[in-house]
Amino acid sequence: MYWSEQYLPSSLCSILYAVFTLLVAGFSRLLLPAVRISAKQVVGLVIGFAGVVLLFWTDVAALGDVGGAAALVFLISPLVSALGTVLVKKYGAGVNSLRLNRDGMAVGALLLAACALIGERDATIEWTATAIASIAYLALIGTVFTFGVYFWLLRTLPAHKLAVIPYVTPVWPCCSASRCATKRSTPRR
Repeated sequence: MYWSEQYLPSSLCSILYAVFTLLVAGFSRLLLPAVRISAKQVVGLVIGFAGVVLLFWTDVAALGDVGGAAALVFLISPLVSALGTVLVKKYGAGVNSLRLNRDGMAVGALLLAACALIGERDATIEWTATAIASIAYLALIGTVFTFGVYFWLLRTLPAHKLAVIPYVTPVWPCCSASRCATKRSTPRR
């Protein structure tokens, strides 16, 4: 995903990742026999996806050759994430959400450390106060808290309902940006 984002605009990445919601619904239907997704819910999921596409349509329409290979590599992320979410829903009901989060992050940290040792051997490391604070914030708030809550919610909510997050996330910066633009264009008195 991160490699692909070097070659793809964030608007296209938002659209590609929004496929996650549809994949979770599909995997839920296939792997969780008790899950029933109504026709209304399917229509709602499709409309939500169309909304993300519409939100970024002008950006995507203006693209030339965006790198089909990068887009295909990017799609691996929502595919794997959707399958993982549904498997956690199926098999992880009795597992503490913090333990689930810890184990997944430990595996990810080991894999990323190995990749960094191989691919960034000559990179310099600067342990500034800002760098340490950023890492601490992302680790505690952006990972432990958010994924802990996500896995906790996954125990009680259907996976396809919780999976609408990629429909909401791209809207937030757009709303913030338009609100900021409105504030800037309004003359001060």
